[in-house]
Amino acid sequence: MDLIFCGITDIILILFFIFAIIWGAKKGFMSKFISLSSGIVGLIVAIIFCSRFANMLIKHQVFYPAIQNNIYENITSSGLMTETSSASDVLSGLGFPGVIADYIGSKIDSSLTGSSLATTMAQETAKLFMVIISFAFLLIGCWVLTFVIKLLIKLIRASLVIRIVDGVLGVVLYGFLAIICIYILFFILSLVIQIPGLEGFRNFMTVDMQLDTDKFRLSKYFYENNILVNFFRLFF
Repeated sequence: MDLIFCGITDIILILFFIFAIIWGAKKGFMSKFISLSSGIVGLIVAIIFCSRFANMLIKHQVFYPAIQNNIYENITSSGLMTETSSASDVLSGLGFPGVIADYIGSKIDSSLTGSSLATTMAQETAKLFMVIISFAFLLIGCWVLTFVIKLLIKLIRASLVIRIVDGVLGVVLYGFLAIICIYILFFILSLVIQIPGLEGFRNFMTVDMQLDTDKFRLSKYFYENNILVNFFRLFF
């Protein structure tokens, strides 16, 4: 629908921007920035330090002995241990995914048999579990730290000057995030609008955004200057 100066899509975009600006001023920059970065930072920290943390827990006998003993008992009581069975076969028989069973099996000397094989399998499997547990602990720890930082930020924002500065930066951040969201939505729109059978929707968007005219529309600008669309055009 052409409303002379704008279309329905333009009105939606403008309202979305206004909402983002108000919300950004209210929430501020610091809290949102911490929320956005905590997931990525937490994941990176967990990946880098999970092995070291696991080794520390193993050294201090935290969880590791109980996990190892439990795995050893399951292996020895499963009836899967034979003279010809490999570590991968036994672990697969216990329900471990093939990839994990093969990974653990590759770390075990193929010449081992009997109780020595069962003990080594239990040790290597328990070590893998400790790495997984350490990864989860570190990730949760980063989330808890993020929560504490957010509480400190609320205390810091009690200052009027800091609250104003944080609010202004929040407007900038949320405005940037709003633009990213719009680019993503218009990228999806550029794909949907080409689907056969949606001629009515395609005609509506063509008129509403004035795609066939020289008139300026905010929605038309984002649609025709979409960073994501231009990026994919480099390869297709």
